[in-house]
Amino acid sequence: MSPINAYAKGGRNQRRAKRYYESEGYEVEVVRYSKWAKNKDYFGLWDLIVVGPNDIRFVQVKTNAKPDKEWMEKAEKWGPKKSWCIKEYIIFRDYDRGNVPSVKVTLGPTV
Repeated sequence: MSPINAYAKGGRNQRRAKRYYESEGYEVEVVRYSKWAKNKDYFGLWDLIVVGPNDIRFVQVKTNAKPDKEWMEKAEKWGPKKSWCIKEYIIFRDYDRGNVPSVKVTLGPTV
């Protein structure tokens, strides 16, 4: 049995999230990773920027666990407090099939 590559698993779940939001009618931009990049997320918090006709979603994609308390505090404070700006994280569990996340939690909007 080969060891799990966490980087590859995270990439697979980001692609699953992208397909999920595209199936919901959104345009999706995925963060581009590089081993030389200092920040690996948009604004140091988000894996995806998801644009719809009435809202923009900033999404953190997780595998098997919710984000830590420090991330949650930063995410709650970050960004505009407008109804069109939605902050959320989604969780994919190991061995789940398909593109629908196991958990989807919305942190905003906070108007």
